[in-house]
Amino acid sequence: IQKDKLENYYFYLDFRNSIKNIGNKLKKQGADIIILNIHDYDSYIYDDLAFIREDNGDYLLDVIIAGHTHQGIKRTINRVGDSIPLIQAYSYGTAMGRIDLKIDTNTKDIVEYNVNIINTSEAGNNYDEDIEALIREYVEELELEKTLVYAGETVRNKDDMFEWIGNVLLKAVDADIAISNTGGVRGNGNIKINEPVTIKNVFEVYPFDNEIYIITAKYRDIKNFLKNSNIFYSTKEGVTFKDNEYYRIAVISYVYYWDSLDHLRNDTNIKTDLILLHLLIEDLEIKGTNGEIFKPISNPYASIDVKYH
Repeated sequence: IQKDKLENYYFYLDFRNSIKNIGNKLKKQGADIIILNIHDYDSYIYDDLAFIREDNGDYLLDVIIAGHTHQGIKRTINRVGDSIPLIQAYSYGTAMGRIDLKIDTNTKDIVEYNVNIINTSEAGNNYDEDIEALIREYVEELELEKTLVYAGETVRNKDDMFEWIGNVLLKAVDADIAISNTGGVRGNGNIKINEPVTIKNVFEVYPFDNEIYIITAKYRDIKNFLKNSNIFYSTKEGVTFKDNEYYRIAVISYVYYWDSLDHLRNDTNIKTDLILLHLLIEDLEIKGTNGEIFKPISNPYASIDVKYH
């Protein structure tokens, strides 16, 4: 989760104290039921979080919705005097989690609950018309099936996209180093030789709205971070690194807020307002307009112009 998207609600990795502080504030504002939706799943974490108490001694959380591991999980955590349901409904829209709560309207306590995981393929056609209309509106606006360019090779692994993505990031802001996280690239996009590459394919590769920040720093202050196994980075052709020389570094917003870059975040950094996903789409569109073929593995060059000097 990008910290800049949740500035007023952001909690640190000290889950227990962060959740306790936020939860108690919600209770004081009148919340009767608190559902924790957290993008992580480790049983020992949840076995601990389930027992957080309010300032008055009551248990704070009523339901936990988990994520991250892409598993199907539904379980009950027993507490003194009651229990709390936990659910995680797989990944990529293949299933939906359903939680039914029966609440005593006088005490505002949950007196009964039922938790179930429903496979999307078995969900049927019983849908909310207003929600369906909103989804269709976004689908039409996104033009997901629009052809941008044709593929000149088949992409089998998401790692095959790293160099092209890095080159687009480098070129767009004229950087010396471009840094992104490996987890932000979600798949190979189902890109196949001689087939069109559509906006939908790009979303399947990179669905996030990460903005681009520019940091100017000495190489000695960034070189250890570049060894992080959770990132990939690209460097401008011809650039050589010396510890005491300054370099222009492009970083996506998700990575920019990592604790390991605390020493480089300051008021001189530039928030460009450029979104990497949009730049990737634009790069492919330029290739298509110019009659080029997309070869992210054998020829991962960027066609996009510099967008921010």
